[in-house]
Amino acid sequence: MNRRKFLASGSLAALAVAGLPLAAKAKKRRNMFYPNEYKSASGEVVYYIKLEHDGVKDFDTASVEKRQSTMKVSTYKTGETAPDKQAEFKLTIESSKKIAEYTFEATAKVEKTSGEYNLPKEISKKIKLKCFLYTNILILGKKDETIADLKHVEDDEDYGCFLTTACVNHKGLKDDCYELETLRSLRDGYMANSAEGKALISGYKEIAPAMVKTIKGYDNSNEIYNYIYDHLVLPSVTLVEQGKKQEAVAYYKAFVEGMQSRYSK
Repeated sequence: MNRRKFLASGSLAALAVAGLPLAAKAKKRRNMFYPNEYKSASGEVVYYIKLEHDGVKDFDTASVEKRQSTMKVSTYKTGETAPDKQAEFKLTIESSKKIAEYTFEATAKVEKTSGEYNLPKEISKKIKLKCFLYTNILILGKKDETIADLKHVEDDEDYGCFLTTACVNHKGLKDDCYELETLRSLRDGYMANSAEGKALISGYKEIAPAMVKTIKGYDNSNEIYNYIYDHLVLPSVTLVEQGKKQEAVAYYKAFVEGMQSRYSK
């Protein structure tokens, strides 16, 4: 590789790293994550709930903060990987009734906080949830019909991949979006063919889960991941599009090293 180009890519990454947001105070809330993909005739509607379990199972004694959860909804046109419409809603649990071990029926006040998507008319303004904690959540309609079945996952951060987290969880893109597929192609079709590239892939698998876990604990995790998308994902994709695969690898390497120094514990 041309050393001058390598150094140039590293220098650009260093400038980008300098702008990475400083970590805000770590959160102490224990959220659980429930995503789904509900297929419809016109495409897909994806629901995603970040639920504070204590606000449901210990409703009578839970603080106002613990009774609050977040729901994100994204719609996709058939065959598209980028969302057509998105919205985020605050859910405030107003009642919760235990009906079996780890099973609760809850109602929550729904308030849209951002986005252009409106919930379907079948969903009440006080949404009905049937919560099978650690298993799944059913979003129920006005007639108690199932609107969506959200499966519990151990973590919302895609098994510790901060690139996927930035694209999917914070930009609302699908797992097979253009950006991720481009970077996976770089990884599998270029990096995996050299000893240096294999070492970078192996190193990423080692450091990424811990870094994702650390970032998730910060109050400004959304800001951090938006920055990663804008200043790591997009520039790397652009370099690949330009046929500058070696420069893309160099940029990625320098950026991730900067992230390590800022967010690793």
